[in-house]
Amino acid sequence: MKKIISILVLCLSSFSFSYDQSDSLYSGDIEYFDDNEVESDEIYTLKIRGEVYNYIYPTINKDGTRYLPMLEFFKSIGFKNYKIENEKIIMHFGSNLNKKEIDLKKLSKDDYLLQDDEYYLSENIFKKYFVDEMRIDKENLVLNIIPNFITPNEVGLMLNSTEKRLKENDDRPNLIYTSEKKLIDTGNLRVNLEGSLNNHTQRGDFKQKDWDGFLEYQSPLLYGEFYTEYDLKDKKFGDFRLTYNDILPNYELEVGYYGRDREKGLSFKKNLGYYDLDGKNFIINEKVALGSRVELLFNGIPIEVQNEENGEVIFANNLIKNGRKFILKIYLPDGKIEEKEIKINEDFNQQNKGEFGYDIYIREVDESHKVDRDLNIYYGWSENLTLGLGYVQLSERFNDRYIYSQELKSELIYSDTAFSNPYTLTYKVQKALNRHKNEEIDYEDRYSQQFMFDADIKKWSINYEQVENGRYYDLKREQYLDLEYELNDVITLTYEREDLLNRKTKKSQNDYSYGVELNNSWKSLLVTYNLDHNKNGDLEHGLDFYYTGFDYFITKWTNKVDKDGNYETELKLTNKTWSDNLDYSIGAKYSSKYEDIYTFDFTLKLDNWFKMGTTLEKNGRKNTFVGIDRVVSLRNPTVNMNTLDSSTLKIVAFSDNNNNNIIDYGEDKLEGIEINLGSNTVITNSEGIAHLYGVPSYTEYELESKSIRPSLKADANRIKVKGTGTSNILVMLPIKPMISLTGFIDTENYSKDSDVLNSLKIRIQDKKNNFNKVLYPEYDGFFYLSDITPGEYEIAITYAGENEDVLVYKENINLVYTNENRGENEKEFKLSRKGVKNEKNN
Repeated sequence: MKKIISILVLCLSSFSFSYDQSDSLYSGDIEYFDDNEVESDEIYTLKIRGEVYNYIYPTINKDGTRYLPMLEFFKSIGFKNYKIENEKIIMHFGSNLNKKEIDLKKLSKDDYLLQDDEYYLSENIFKKYFVDEMRIDKENLVLNIIPNFITPNEVGLMLNSTEKRLKENDDRPNLIYTSEKKLIDTGNLRVNLEGSLNNHTQRGDFKQKDWDGFLEYQSPLLYGEFYTEYDLKDKKFGDFRLTYNDILPNYELEVGYYGRDREKGLSFKKNLGYYDLDGKNFIINEKVALGSRVELLFNGIPIEVQNEENGEVIFANNLIKNGRKFILKIYLPDGKIEEKEIKINEDFNQQNKGEFGYDIYIREVDESHKVDRDLNIYYGWSENLTLGLGYVQLSERFNDRYIYSQELKSELIYSDTAFSNPYTLTYKVQKALNRHKNEEIDYEDRYSQQFMFDADIKKWSINYEQVENGRYYDLKREQYLDLEYELNDVITLTYEREDLLNRKTKKSQNDYSYGVELNNSWKSLLVTYNLDHNKNGDLEHGLDFYYTGFDYFITKWTNKVDKDGNYETELKLTNKTWSDNLDYSIGAKYSSKYEDIYTFDFTLKLDNWFKMGTTLEKNGRKNTFVGIDRVVSLRNPTVNMNTLDSSTLKIVAFSDNNNNNIIDYGEDKLEGIEINLGSNTVITNSEGIAHLYGVPSYTEYELESKSIRPSLKADANRIKVKGTGTSNILVMLPIKPMISLTGFIDTENYSKDSDVLNSLKIRIQDKKNNFNKVLYPEYDGFFYLSDITPGEYEIAITYAGENEDVLVYKENINLVYTNENRGENEKEFKLSRKGVKNEKNN
């Protein structure tokens, strides 16, 4: 009420002032229209970039300083992404959430006023944080502000504009081409040869020459993807694998011969991109194109960099934990960059209602001449409840011989929320089916039941697990507790405890540890710190820095103190994408336990086939290598495929005369159509064919096509391709011939003085309403329409005048491209007082 009365008083008082308009004063970016006004509280009209946002915006004048209300300003522009805590105002602006912070404790008493729960900031402070330019019109009480950030309304306008542009782009039909699955076909071959020279100066002129090399081959086989490798030095084959991707969404089936003993195996499981290491830490394991270089980003900062090995990257970092999101930034050998998002979420095999989940592993064991099996199936009974059933068969030694240990598993998984807090309960029972026993063990006593509770309650994360074991096991009971408390966005407190009850001694053994985790980033710098203290008093520290602010390389500096007090530090510089052909890393490492060690690594790759590098160590050892690493297509060995796991596009461009996106009899194949994919450009030959080699598989790409002939529209469709393995993809590229319509309106039934032609409107639109245009006839009755694609159109002619009797007439007409008319369509329309009649083509 006090604030309302103040505003009314200010409104009344504002009418009692008069102003001198003769002078104006500019102070910095602030423009004043009066310099001699008596100080008072005033109510202004607030404008943002000239548009009114608030007609009642109160200000306070005190001791020659103007104060502007911050929260009222936020309310006026619809800004809500702020919080006030500990006398700090923390704000995030724009679509990029740029952070600003006002620490009131660091401001002087003249910098702000606090009245009626409103923060009035002085003009200078207000301008510093929120304003690019401010104009104050005291005569009309108008405050015009140009903010130094994007307002929520402007963000909405940009999103609407982007949405509209995307919608217009999406109106084009999508044509998606995928791999041709074949019984058998030739594929891609990778050749890797490397010669090295080892030099040890501390042992005189000792030098050792060595070499290494391998071949990798991948090709379509049995409608799947075949892979094998061959060691050129040892003259031995590696694994033989046959993979089928996406038999079910995100599932992978693999069969093969593994290891030197050629053990047969099969697996069928969901590919999440990561796997659980110990219930707390996770390993990111993702397939990428061969020859790729991958950065692992956390909070936008690269924390690890790896080159792929055997078509995959594996990241193990103490920052990879449940509930966190990571980005894989993949630099492909051909210069393209891909990004994949990895969300670490322990789903406990939860399935959606009515869905099945599978985890199947079968592997032959050469030593026992038996087959291990681990078969699991899950079914979503409801949106909350999942049922699981499993069977395990493992070969084990019993009484100096191998037997099958067989177990049956059942599991209940229930997930829900309570007061907006998610939780999961699981109950698992596992029982041996064997009847084997001797003096020491009895398989009938081999059973266990496990209960688990996992929940996120506000800032708490809780995981409790209890296992009750049968007499077969030494431990009668196992209890595990993990607690995490998120103190704020930066600091997390942790506690872990385990209690183990021994069956024979009947004694309980327990252990616990507690610690602190800190993760914070400032622009290009990420700092992580962890402390762990256990029951025995052992203390471990870790402090890591990741910095990406340098132009040409990424910096990683790790520091660790183990429980024995040993200190280890490592500094590593890894290049950014400074050059497509250059890849280098420099590292220095020190350990108080193993004395100082430093290494220098340098690697150079040229045109994706020649490589050389060197490694230097403090003790005088030096390793230098030179080699080749090249992938070729056996279909065309002269072409560099860039990656082994890549597809070949065969593109056929044709004139789609009837606009049905299918090549029909009589439609010509077109020469000179340019197709672009990234930095690769090809042009169709006289047969309308072009090839693109080395397109990485398992990723969707969009082709761009264009024609130098204005009469041909090459981008009428969105052409997308997605390959699997080393397959061929046949792309039929429809090119739309641009056609024209010449129309003539015959008015012989009307007098020469009639205003019919001047009052006619012709509307032409296609069936999908992607094309809609209004035309008016010329003085002689002709009208023209060009640069449209073949198809069925509706033409409506209406009369807007009053002197003649002309009825509206609508008709669907088919505009075509043929070898005879070359896209030039002609039609005549004859007006009569009974309507408009459509005559046949001339």
